[in-house]
Amino acid sequence: MTPLPPITVWRFRDAPPHLQALSTNGGDEDWLVELPPGLQEYGLPAWIERMDCMCEPLSYPHPDKPDWSVIIGCHT
Repeated sequence: MTPLPPITVWRFRDAPPHLQALSTNGGDEDWLVELPPGLQEYGLPAWIERMDCMCEPLSYPHPDKPDWSVIIGCHT
């Protein structure tokens, strides 16, 4: 079985600018995750749902990697 590519997690301010630009939340973001294909069909990993910032994880299609997702934790 081929292993899945790694999940990458950044503090929002440290994420690549082109991924930060996906957010429409206006500056109240805490973190950003690049999620490989195939994982979201099972729902978000539980640790994303439990991140301790009281954020709502919002999902966007990845602009450069087909079938990948970008998840951004935003206060709503």
